[in-house]
Amino acid sequence: NEWQEIGKLIIILEDFARATEYLGGSKYTTISLMYSVLAIINQKILPDDNSDVEVIDLTSQNMVFDDDVGYEDAPEDEPISGQPIRRKININMPQNCINLDKHVKAALYQAMNHYWEVP
Repeated sequence: NEWQEIGKLIIILEDFARATEYLGGSKYTTISLMYSVLAIINQKILPDDNSDVEVIDLTSQNMVFDDDVGYEDAPEDEPISGQPIRRKININMPQNCINLDKHVKAALYQAMNHYWEVP
């Protein structure tokens, strides 16, 4: 059920919201405080089972869930430019919600480990 999956996502993302409010409200946030908050979040989003975790290339422009998202084709008369083309998401195609929370946790875990090396 999509609503159950959304409930699971809220629980996962709640820690990020709390950390953002906590660190954003600090006048002088130290790196040691940031590391401790990130370490706590990192432990909570640690994937349950590494055997089926998809490795995400964070250097590519592709989105993490591109395989699960439907895109509409660009019109033939669209001008070619050096700018990356914005893709229109087909919102009529439902998201695959099976194990969505595990996919999101794995993506967040990999992103955090890529951008923040917590000692």
